[in-house]
Amino acid sequence: MKIYHTLIALIVLSVPALANANNLNTLINQEAKKATQFLNKEDAKTTGYKYHLANKKIHYADINKDGKKDAVVALYYCEKQSCHMTTNVFDVAVFLNTGNGNYKYASAYTLGLTGDLTVKNGIIYANTLSYIEHEDPDCCPSHKALVKLKFNNGKLIQVR
Repeated sequence: MKIYHTLIALIVLSVPALANANNLNTLINQEAKKATQFLNKEDAKTTGYKYHLANKKIHYADINKDGKKDAVVALYYCEKQSCHMTTNVFDVAVFLNTGNGNYKYASAYTLGLTGDLTVKNGIIYANTLSYIEHEDPDCCPSHKALVKLKFNNGKLIQVR
């Protein structure tokens, strides 16, 4: 019986954490849906590709300097049927921590084809990879760049 009560206590205590995780995942999925709808609409004019969220990576850092860890999410989109370098899109989205582990969407920024993120002292550092127009073959983007972003006045802006 004691084990049963311990299990019930653990389940009850973990419900708020699961609810908060679901809140962030729901927000991320809403942003991904909005982004894929945009990509599908834009590419319908030329290629007819249909995109999906291929991967995501969540970083926690205080982006708006309010003392709470916000969610900075690297979003990797790819064409559904033939996911390869020429059909990748790399975005970052920020979800602000509103307290009690809940979040609200703040801003998103498109970075290139692919890359990775780190966050230090409220600055998002994105190592990106994209094509040099009329120089790179379809297989092989070669333009590497470090993009620095800061959350300012409700949106992500590029800083030097």
